Amino acid sequence: MSHHVRQSLTVLGAALVAGALAACSGDATSPTGAIVPDSQIESDVAVVGAVVVAGDASDYGTTDGSSDYSGDAAVRMLRRSSAAAVTIMSGCVPLSASYQLIFHGGTDTLDVDRTRQYFSGGVCQNAFASGSTDSVAYTGTDSLAVNDTAFVYHGTRARVFDVSGSGSPLASATTHVWNGTSAGAAAFTYTGAANIRAYTGTGVDTATNVTFAHPRAGEVYPDTGTISHWVNWTLNVTGARTETKSVTRHVVATFNGTNDIPLQVFDAETGALKLTCTLDLAVHRIVPGSCH
Repeated sequence: MSHHVRQSLTVLGAALVAGALAACSGDATSPTGAIVPDSQIESDVAVVGAVVVAGDASDYGTTDGSSDYSGDAAVRMLRRSSAAAVTIMSGCVPLSASYQLIFHGGTDTLDVDRTRQYFSGGVCQNAFASGSTDSVAYTGTDSLAVNDTAFVYHGTRARVFDVSGSGSPLASATTHVWNGTSAGAAAFTYTGAANIRAYTGTGVDTATNVTFAHPRAGEVYPDTGTISHWVNWTLNVTGARTETKSVTRHVVATFNGTNDIPLQVFDAETGALKLTCTLDLAVHRIVPGSCH
């Protein structure tokens, strides 16, 4: 996986995000008809959703690849499950860490700031115990920024994290399974020859049974599981023509143990499949020409 880690970096802060997304067409100047057709919106959603999903997958892979769960530098068993399930309990000392993952040749960054607690049988522990710790719970924030020349997408999302292994204890389980949710705000802009497409709004992510074999034997990508990305945006078009419309879509990426995985875009209201693409987890981008 093309990323590396830098320790103890601060989070960029909770704010809306802004940037520029390079996509195809959607630049109509005709006085009639849709300025930005649904097909263009779905393409935009797929491109942005791919970056979000790939960043999460890299985070899972980095965290789960650690063999020492007891130190900040090594404990990266990140991810989340339902917000309701996460509680930083009294009586145990939570541990905090900040780090940054860097992707896509050094252009994309994911800054993470989180607090963790260890658990055994639902009871919190002050330290990781190889013979009994069966889950790790996280709360925190992260900030995603994409800065390559193709498009610039800065993201900040406040997330609630909850981590658990599928076996007990974690140190000897044959698989580790990550589940979770996150929510936050985003905005991005595409500047075309005739129009500017600016999206702003919120997103909710759900990770379901994202699974790695344990111990890792060179596996980089999750073997199974899904990440869903729900968007509720407003699109404002300016330039040769103007238009404002609501955008609700549902993105689902399904892991298969390789770097090329299917990413689908659905109509969030009807559930109809609108677009299918291939996401290359190694470069955090949609494979060119793969969408149909």
